[in-house]
Amino acid sequence: MADIGCGIGYFTIPASEVVGETGKVFAMDISFEMIQEVEKKAEENNITNIKTIVTEENDLKVDDGVVTYAFICTMLHEVENMHKFLNEVKRIMAEGGRIVVVEWQKTKRDWGPPLEHRLDKAYVERVIKDNGFKDVAAVDINEYFYAVIGRK
Repeated sequence: MADIGCGIGYFTIPASEVVGETGKVFAMDISFEMIQEVEKKAEENNITNIKTIVTEENDLKVDDGVVTYAFICTMLHEVENMHKFLNEVKRIMAEGGRIVVVEWQKTKRDWGPPLEHRLDKAYVERVIKDNGFKDVAAVDINEYFYAVIGRK
């Protein structure tokens, strides 16, 4: 599994339990400081199946086809070139692998990014389809977030 834009590891740490001892979680972020936080949490919790990687936006620094589940939570709206970025995500994914993108609902709310930085759910769905993902579907999580899922 790849937690792309993992931040402080909010999802990385629980994902390490989900994938089990034989699985691996790639904790990826462009921020060295965020990666250090994940490493600290992994060490404190004796977690050995997390591999931290300082990435670049369009260079995830992982071999082709090694990820079966790509998770991108509340960071796609920050990507400069979504098509290029999603092609890089697709490159590291195994055939049949799943992609899940969680983003902010495009509604004005009391917290989260400004409205103009939020991505419309239909737009994200279209961009993922345009990048060759199959079985693409969107679902509302709650009033703040939605998810778009697909398969390579």
